[in-house]
Amino acid sequence: AGYLTHVDGAIIERASAADVLVEQRAQVGDFVVTGQVLAQVWAAGGDPEGLDGLRDAFGIEKERTLAADVRFPVRQLADVALRALPPGTNDPTTAENAMGSLADTIVRVIGQPPVGAIRVDGDEVPRLVAKPVSVDELVQLGFEQVRHAARDQPVVLERLVELIEQVDRALEEAQVQCAETARQLRLLGQEA
Repeated sequence: AGYLTHVDGAIIERASAADVLVEQRAQVGDFVVTGQVLAQVWAAGGDPEGLDGLRDAFGIEKERTLAADVRFPVRQLADVALRALPPGTNDPTTAENAMGSLADTIVRVIGQPPVGAIRVDGDEVPRLVAKPVSVDELVQLGFEQVRHAARDQPVVLERLVELIEQVDRALEEAQVQCAETARQLRLLGQEA
């Protein structure tokens, strides 16, 4: 049990050597419990050898890491904002700063080359159906709870609108589709 921290790139070679297709079931950053299925393996015929090496490609650790888990910093920054918003704390500046960093993290992800779900070997044979994080997931993870918590703080709500619009512009420039920004903006209009 622990957090899935990474899927080793060597899984492609291992899957190719075993002549199998691996379908990732757990996403990097997920907490997996003992016995949980990390991936399903599809073999063209018979009982392939070398499957032990496939399991070793999935890194399970006690703590999440920033290395391959893009959801982790988004979650951490949203948590900082959430801790700053309750009436007893009432620190909107910290919430706004955390959300600014969160939006910047998402914009940086948008600026990276897209990572496809299908990974192929040197012969262009599909070997891994990965489970990448979508921008929609990041926007929802980052803004959903903070939007709710900020409903009585108009200045923070206004800043959230500005930040989502900045994310939306970055999406447009990169020609990346994301329905979650429009949804969050609509819901922010209802919260205000």
